[in-house]
Amino acid sequence: MGRGGPIFLETSTPRERPQSLIEVISQIQQYATIEFYGAPVPVESLLLKNQSLLIYTGFKGGAGGMLLGVVLLPLSLAVLDTLVPVFGGGPKTALAALYDRAWSFLMTFFWPLGYWALFVTQLAPWYYGPAPKRAINWLCAGWIAGITLKAVLGAIAYHLLLFLVPPARVQDWLLGDTPLALLLTLLGVADPLDRLTWVAWYERFYPIWISASGWLLGTAAGLSLTLVLALAWGHRRAARRAQWNTLYEVLG
Repeated sequence: MGRGGPIFLETSTPRERPQSLIEVISQIQQYATIEFYGAPVPVESLLLKNQSLLIYTGFKGGAGGMLLGVVLLPLSLAVLDTLVPVFGGGPKTALAALYDRAWSFLMTFFWPLGYWALFVTQLAPWYYGPAPKRAINWLCAGWIAGITLKAVLGAIAYHLLLFLVPPARVQDWLLGDTPLALLLTLLGVADPLDRLTWVAWYERFYPIWISASGWLLGTAAGLSLTLVLALAWGHRRAARRAQWNTLYEVLG
């Protein structure tokens, strides 16, 4: 291998495996540390293949986490509306109801919230310098694209269920001359009165498809907006730190 100039934190040798999120964040922090002390990192050191890897790493976290949220969200809302008696029913104070909703939100969206918290605490304070900012932009753009895609697809799925599975159709499936109703009768699973109770329960559950859609889209928008604001705030603080570092170097 021939000798060449110094290489800035990167090589052109293909990696044996994709970088983990922690490795990516650590590498970005190394770039930013160099920038903070007045030694600009050449943007060319961020190879084009690293752009796709950063975007993929962020996208995977956003898409995978929101997929779990799409599945759990209707169930969480049903629990809050006491349609699923996990914690029991009965009247609640306003504070208790707010606590339940906050807890449901955390349990449903814990995966994207974890990524969001990691980006805000570990990336926003290092949002300084052309190379670190570009790397953070790629990573966060992938994550925002992932949660947005899953939120939109989840909302579409909820609306399809809203139109394809109305209460009248469920009643026909359970009480009409359908294969499901005949199978339940042969198995002796439930008598017609019990099935009417099931239909009544689904009539109460049915509006949750709409509220779940709103929660899903609102969460994706809220997490994306607050992440952008956190990066902007982090950049201001980082720029101030860099100015202080320059000042101390001059005074020293």
